[in-house]
Amino acid sequence: MKLTFLTIIALSLLVISPIFAGQSAVAVDSNVPAAEPNNISEKDFFPRKIVTGPKAWAVACCALLVEYNHGWHDTLVTEFPAQSLVQNQKDLLKKWWGIESKADLLENLDWLESGGHRELFERIGRQIHNKNSLSFILIYLTTTDKETRNKLLIAYQYYDVVGKKSLIGWDFERAIYLCRAGYECGYISEDEAWDLIMGYARYLQQTFDSWEDLGSNHILGRRFWSEQETLESGEGIDDAFIILTEMPSSPWNTLPWNMNLGQDNKNHKNFLPKPFVANAVLEK
Repeated sequence: MKLTFLTIIALSLLVISPIFAGQSAVAVDSNVPAAEPNNISEKDFFPRKIVTGPKAWAVACCALLVEYNHGWHDTLVTEFPAQSLVQNQKDLLKKWWGIESKADLLENLDWLESGGHRELFERIGRQIHNKNSLSFILIYLTTTDKETRNKLLIAYQYYDVVGKKSLIGWDFERAIYLCRAGYECGYISEDEAWDLIMGYARYLQQTFDSWEDLGSNHILGRRFWSEQETLESGEGIDDAFIILTEMPSSPWNTLPWNMNLGQDNKNHKNFLPKPFVANAVLEK
């Protein structure tokens, strides 16, 4: 049976439309500059606990976000640890993540562990690469939404490039950031935060080859998440990446990538989140 040009377009749209079902709830981020500490007295500050060794390595995994937000790289908290700024952090978590409680925080962490943005990236990439270039062109040209077109293009360009790494860096760096911010806001305890953070950090170390490799994955994931945010603040993220890779005192230059992070001790458990398995979902 011969297919007309309009029939081909219709079939292409049928293929791509299910991919974006249920996508609206995932456009969240924490890339908002932190407030400057104006007129804060000494008594407002939490005791500052400097972390070293594996814990310092673990918090450095989200250094790109923290550097962008002008935060601290050597403590569990993410920014100037003043009681008067906790509300600012709570407001940011509510705005970007819908987090107002421990339950909300754990729900978002579960989403990042089980799929995050890499789930959609994998689904689009697999669908595109199961078809020929003409099919992709038809899909792309008949898609009018800018963010959807952006996701199609990023997946088309990078699905094969990143391979099994997918957008794991983007998702799990943000998970570590959420744990730090969640502790800062009092949603989880210090022990709970480290239990989660150390597991995420070991997973990232096993997945990537270097700090630069991890940071590049974060930038790619951010581009996939939102073209609009990339246009508005992507330059700031790029600047943070340059600082972290070139400044001698940066945690990325003072902490060796292959540091032994340990397994089971009193501060963290051997927690290894399961990555999103693309084939299992796409074959359904």
